[in-house]
Amino acid sequence: MKRAEFSKSTMKAALVRQEHRCASCGTPIVTLGREPGLHAFGEWGEAHHVRHARAGGDASLENCVIICWSCHYSAHGGGDYRDNSEQMQGSEGDFPGYYGAKADEKS
Repeated sequence: MKRAEFSKSTMKAALVRQEHRCASCGTPIVTLGREPGLHAFGEWGEAHHVRHARAGGDASLENCVIICWSCHYSAHGGGDYRDNSEQMQGSEGDFPGYYGAKADEKS
């Protein structure tokens, strides 16, 4: 099965929705990519499927969050990319910064 990859415009829109913060830890992310110095800890922002592609997740904006490298690594169980059904069935509620600072308003 071909993986559902996010377009650059989808990733940029997700970052704007999140007010340029990691959807998981809230650390500022200035832009996407691996350029040094764009993240508070020298990391970069990466796109992550809320619902994993292998579990039927698509490449839509609603299914896209931008998270820092550390959070992305953690989201996959410390780099364990095996088929874990529980990890794959995510929702936007798993990412407190899905709506950026507006997240408090959604509660």
